Amino acid sequence: MPSASRAVTVCGVVVAVLLAPAHTPVAAQAIPIGAHLRVRARGNHAAVFSGRLRMISNDSIALALDDDAEQMVPFAFSDIGRVEMEHHERTRDEAASAMGAVGAVGGLTAAVYWCVHNQSDCADDIGQMLEAADDDDESNLGPSGLMVLGGALLGSALGYLLAPQPHWELVVFPTRTATSNGSTRLSMNVGVSIPLGGRGRR
Repeated sequence: MPSASRAVTVCGVVVAVLLAPAHTPVAAQAIPIGAHLRVRARGNHAAVFSGRLRMISNDSIALALDDDAEQMVPFAFSDIGRVEMEHHERTRDEAASAMGAVGAVGGLTAAVYWCVHNQSDCADDIGQMLEAADDDDESNLGPSGLMVLGGALLGSALGYLLAPQPHWELVVFPTRTATSNGSTRLSMNVGVSIPLGGRGRR
């Protein structure tokens, strides 16, 4: 029914607005343990590691690699060229499940509406579905069953399409690097080092 489809669509738009991503760099202090990170070491030909964050301190992090979760790899901030954190890794699946449930409720509402206005056909439909259930025949859904299934599929599709896509966002963290004259300077690592000032050695 139009009302059920409209309700599913409105809920999908609400989900999309609530889950819309904000594409801004992430501060290192805001990274939760267990976050999925992609780390590139310094250098033009440096290796890239991806895994789950297991530890973060003032000057280093440690990852459990995707290829081997038992292997912990530490990284000092000064050795890192770039860090990215994956966002909305499971959002699409969660949105599809939630909107599928909403769509099923919408389809059930449409089925009830159809039964109220087509009582004879509805009684036949229910009788056929009961017979199919006794015979373990799952292919005979009937109009009311198709409404519920169709609502669930429509809701899942809307949830999946409207939810934010998984994406990587840059992680910003402070690091100290040595200069050519032996002093150190504070930088913000955002994929490139931005000098914030120097401090001479004593």
